[in-house]
Amino acid sequence: MPGPDVRAEDNVHGEMSSGPTATVHSGVEAKSDRKLTVLETHGYILGRTIGSGSYATVKVATSDRHSCQVAIKIISKFQAPGDYLKKFLPREIEVVKGLKHENLIRFLQAIETTH
Repeated sequence: MPGPDVRAEDNVHGEMSSGPTATVHSGVEAKSDRKLTVLETHGYILGRTIGSGSYATVKVATSDRHSCQVAIKIISKFQAPGDYLKKFLPREIEVVKGLKHENLIRFLQAIETTH
């Protein structure tokens, strides 16, 4: 199976969370009374971590909405430097949105939360 081909950015323009997850399929919560995470409400089921740094983690996920495997970059607003969040992250998103090549990732969505 090919690796992740899509990236969704966290904490930029939508609503992603790095909170705990449960197995979810088509928006139905599985064997748990807890609330869904923001990612789950957007149809993403988180998998293993494929990379991490000082203020971001990249995870493989399955997208119910797009019916494919994706990579999700989760960025901590509390750990990331202010200039990164205000200047460099928006620039990174714009650059990635413009990438159009079969061997490169495709930007799907940016989601921002309050935390």
